[in-house]
Amino acid sequence: MFGFVSASLEELSECIPMRDEEAGELTPLLNEFLEGLPEADWHLFCGRYWHGQSVKELAHAHGLTPKAVTMRLSRTREKLRVRLEKEGLV
Repeated sequence: MFGFVSASLEELSECIPMRDEEAGELTPLLNEFLEGLPEADWHLFCGRYWHGQSVKELAHAHGLTPKAVTMRLSRTREKLRVRLEKEGLV
């Protein structure tokens, strides 16, 4: 289980800064970003990074292939990274 958490945090570290001083700015921006996602992408993102579901579990639950889940998560993280760059947080 610890390996999974570590892998998930590594995925997120590509787009979310992990500095304490930015947490106050990051939280509302992240909430706004998530609210703007299509419902399916929101479920995948939250399932992976908030509920700790594996790609395989998400694929099964949403009727997708693991490759499709991985690609959608990657695209969502990239959108988040771009948004954070725009706001000067990356």
